[in-house]
Amino acid sequence: MLQNKEKVVVCGHYGSTNIGDEAIGLSLIQRIQGENPESEITFLSYKPSNTKEVLKVDSVYLLPLGIKSLLRGIFKGELFKTLSTIKNCDKFIIGGGGLFTDEKLLAVFLWGLHAFCAYRYAKPVYMIGQSVGPLNTRIGKWITKKCFEKAKKIVVRDSSSKEILEKIGINKEIMIEKDLVFSLKMEGEFNNDYLNKKVEQNNLKGYFIVNLRPWPKNTEILYKKINQLLHAIVEKYSLLPLFIPFQECHQNDAQLMHNILEQNPQKYPILIQKFDHNIFRVISCFKDAEFTLGMRLHSLIFSMIQNTPIIALSYSPKISNMLKDNNLNNFIIDLDKPEMVLEAVDAIMNTNKNHEK
Repeated sequence: MLQNKEKVVVCGHYGSTNIGDEAIGLSLIQRIQGENPESEITFLSYKPSNTKEVLKVDSVYLLPLGIKSLLRGIFKGELFKTLSTIKNCDKFIIGGGGLFTDEKLLAVFLWGLHAFCAYRYAKPVYMIGQSVGPLNTRIGKWITKKCFEKAKKIVVRDSSSKEILEKIGINKEIMIEKDLVFSLKMEGEFNNDYLNKKVEQNNLKGYFIVNLRPWPKNTEILYKKINQLLHAIVEKYSLLPLFIPFQECHQNDAQLMHNILEQNPQKYPILIQKFDHNIFRVISCFKDAEFTLGMRLHSLIFSMIQNTPIIALSYSPKISNMLKDNNLNNFIIDLDKPEMVLEAVDAIMNTNKNHEK
């Protein structure tokens, strides 16, 4: 029996050059196509051209929330194309990530707008792979409740998100599944010869991953301490710090690392990777690393996929919630105490050394 060409629209934080979000999108594509290979998939995106290039699917703009994007949407016809896409779909998925939080109140309005539009057209809405919260405002709680209470299916990626939804009055079934990226099927073979050459050139014994993201609180003190920590790790364990940026636009991770090194010059080798849209190639870099020192959630998930030890610099509840659900509480380092990183590195390296014996 032939399957119908179901029209599926996926809405989320796509097209903004965030590797973690794009990996979520790719996982959703694999899942949708696994259930129905004939599905016609369209993503709503900040920049459709980016999404088409990275995820290889049709894409249109997200609904506009500001005046500038509204005027652009009207005069360029983008708004009507997006509305038509939603109106004519068979399934509307709000897919993954920490979307529903009022830490940035604009975010909950943006995703609420898309959910309300889908409901207005009487479309079944699927909330998949969500982290919910923190929700500290009445409007944030109200919008989130209205979005989730009508959803056909709710899947969150940590137990804390389920508790938050229940507290704001969602009394339907809420499923808990690991982040969508854990189910990502790797494609292609990639080798790390160029990394091994960099290690050999610097007469080092291996490398470790560093992943940082811009954060407004006490940045100068924090990054100075991190710089000192990297120097200490290189000196003690002869490892090359490999910095992998996960976002290029809006938040430029690579530029951040360059700024840290310029402000706090230390004489130790370091390799700053160029931003890479190829998700599988990025994940492959984690395979042979001794450990990952990461801020962004998906740098930690990529490590876990490759069985690489992690040290998490936790800047958000979604980080600690994910690790706690995976019984990895001991690997969470508070951003205010980066000096504890070295103790965690010692524990990992001693464990690695014992395994080699």
